[in-house]
Amino acid sequence: MATWTNLPPKRLLLMAVLAGTLWTSLMGVRVFGKGARLAAGALSLVWLGVVLGISFLEAWVKFRAPLITRAVAVDVGRHVFAAKSYVEKLLYLALVALLADAGVRPWGPPFVVPVLMAVVLLQWEWLEPGLEQRARWTIAQAPAEDLPASKASLQAEIAESVMQPVPKRDIHEIFGALEVVKVLVLASLAVWALRGRP
Repeated sequence: MATWTNLPPKRLLLMAVLAGTLWTSLMGVRVFGKGARLAAGALSLVWLGVVLGISFLEAWVKFRAPLITRAVAVDVGRHVFAAKSYVEKLLYLALVALLADAGVRPWGPPFVVPVLMAVVLLQWEWLEPGLEQRARWTIAQAPAEDLPASKASLQAEIAESVMQPVPKRDIHEIFGALEVVKVLVLASLAVWALRGRP
């Protein structure tokens, strides 16, 4: 049985940040005061840059590089997106904490918290595991000449971990559509927060 003592450190950190966020929000603690709204706007711009840089630039540029095979590009992509997902979890929690510090109610205007929560939960809990499985399947199906000979055992290990059935390709389109929603929400939050008016 899993207990908090044998959880991975990253998950413990996220749980601790979430607990702190909830506590400060419920207790009405104001850490940043008037600067919280500006900090939320700045943080939303940082997150927007992460999404634009990875999802709308890196994700497709690597497949255009002539010296990289599709299997290698997919492997790079799955590692990049795993790191992006972790960073986004921290950004989301920090943004919610800043909005709470600024006095924004979770379900009140600018309605960012529930929309972002829906988007990120769909991505983290449903789409990303499916995309990881699809990436593993693609790597497992790659011809031997697409990978360095020294990586054959790693390819076999990945192939053994592929669960069936493999998610359909349209999972990418759904993820991409949610990234567009995320971009629009983060951009509108930045405008709202940096304007300085309620």
